[in-house]
Amino acid sequence: MSEAPLLACIMLATRSGYAALELARQAPSGASRTRLGRPLLWLVLTGLLCGAAGAAKLNGLASVPAGLGLCALAPLAVRGRLPAIQRAGFALAAAVLLAAAAAIAFVAPNPYLYPDIPARTMQLYNFRIKEMGRQQVTFPQRRIESSAGRAKVLFKRILGDDSAFRWTGGFVFSLTFGGLGLARLVREAWAWVRGGGPAASAVLLLFAIATATPALTTPLDWKRYSLLPIVFTTVFSAVGMALVAQRFATWLAPRRAKQPGRAKGGNRLRPRASS
Repeated sequence: MSEAPLLACIMLATRSGYAALELARQAPSGASRTRLGRPLLWLVLTGLLCGAAGAAKLNGLASVPAGLGLCALAPLAVRGRLPAIQRAGFALAAAVLLAAAAAIAFVAPNPYLYPDIPARTMQLYNFRIKEMGRQQVTFPQRRIESSAGRAKVLFKRILGDDSAFRWTGGFVFSLTFGGLGLARLVREAWAWVRGGGPAASAVLLLFAIATATPALTTPLDWKRYSLLPIVFTTVFSAVGMALVAQRFATWLAPRRAKQPGRAKGGNRLRPRASS
């Protein structure tokens, strides 16, 4: 199974994509090609990692659209400091370089693709489709029959049995904290698009949507197919828990300050008078 390298490549691609947008944001007005070259290099690394994810497992290629999405967002990181034509050129160059890097990293480890890359890539895809069809016949108990069945399986896998809250009723915590975390990330991503807030939320959501969505359409109930949705749901839950803790600390601080003995110097020990 190739889930470990798949997950590693996608996580590293997410991190390098964030680095690219942050470096682009820090570029000064009228930045030179050298200053813009640094975020371009990070986007090339992102492309290499996306291609490596696809080489590890075909569904890893879903990370490539996320990388291209970063290229489309890149002009937002330098708005107000570069002319529109230069921002468009930066986005186009980033997209071409990222796609080329992804193609190289996907093809290089697999000599089977060398004779005819497009045709043999399609053969790989068609083989996986046929293999999943055979598995549905060989393992009928793993086959997902309907949309309702799919919703039940996904709910059980992502929010229940394999979630961070593996106890009776744990799905309530997954839904609550995951929903709060997702809402916060969406708000921060939208704030970044409008000109403020961290780029990390936008990058994370891009990769989460692009890479976890294919797993939601699988016709088979294999645990490993839910890996990426579980990972990102866990991240959303962690963000939600941090938000709740932050709000609770903010609510508690003034109340602790009003307690007797909390006044300035009021909690210090006084030395005993010598007899």
